[in-house]
Amino acid sequence: MYTTFIQDNKITGVVLGLRTEDIYKKVKFLKEKKVDLIVDEPTNCPPGKYISFRDPFGNILEYLQFENM
Repeated sequence: MYTTFIQDNKITGVVLGLRTEDIYKKVKFLKEKKVDLIVDEPTNCPPGKYISFRDPFGNILEYLQFENM
């Protein structure tokens, strides 16, 4: 899944979305690894919940947990 990430009304480009079955487990894992989290708590969005983070190269990635799927 690719999307445009908007932060503070600024479009930052393409975001790679990764699906997860347990977003809370992913948040805990990423925090333990000291990953640069942008949205660091599961946040509601139309399909379910998401978090955003940067990889070591500055690319933005998201984990998505879909509701009722």
